[in-house]
Amino acid sequence: SSVLMGGGVSVLIFTVFAAFYQYQILNLFFSFLILFGLIGISVFLSIMFNRSEITIIVLLAGFIAPFTVSFNTSDYIILFSYIFILNTGVLIYDIFKKSLVINVVSYAFTFLFFAFWLIREIIIGQDVPEFWAFLFLTIFYIMIFIIIVINNLRENRKFLPLELTALVFGTGMYY
Repeated sequence: SSVLMGGGVSVLIFTVFAAFYQYQILNLFFSFLILFGLIGISVFLSIMFNRSEITIIVLLAGFIAPFTVSFNTSDYIILFSYIFILNTGVLIYDIFKKSLVINVVSYAFTFLFFAFWLIREIIIGQDVPEFWAFLFLTIFYIMIFIIIVINNLRENRKFLPLELTALVFGTGMYY
C-alpha cells in the first residue's frame, strides 16, 4: 500500500510538472502550490503510517520529473525553487523521523542538479548569475546541513561515517 500511495502522488507530481512545462495549463504559482501540497501530503502520510517508502518514492519522482519534460535549464530560479520545495519536505520529514536513504537521495540529487546547471552554464559560455547561484547554494547548504545534523543532535547519537563525509563534502563544495 505504501508503494501504491507513493506511486499515486508521484503520478500527480509528473502530471503537474507536465501541465506547467509542456502544456502551460497551470501557471507558476498554482503549480508550486499544488507541488508543495503534494509533497506535504506525502510527508504527512509517511510520518502518520510510519512508512518512509512513501517519501522515498515521491522524492525520487520529484527529482526525476524535470528530466521527463523539455525543461529549459535557463529557468534556474524555477528549478532551484522546485528543489527547495522538495528539500523542505525532506527537512519536515527529518524533524519527525530519521531516514538515511531519504537524506542521501535529497543530498545527491540537489548536488547533481546544481553541479550540472553550473557546468552547463560554464560550457555554453553564458554568464553565471553569481548572486542567484550563491543564494540558492547557501540555502541548499543550510538545509542539507540541518537535515544531516538535526536528529543526531536531538537524539544525542554519533554521526555515521556517511553523514560526516556528506558534511565535509558539502562544506567543501560550498566554499
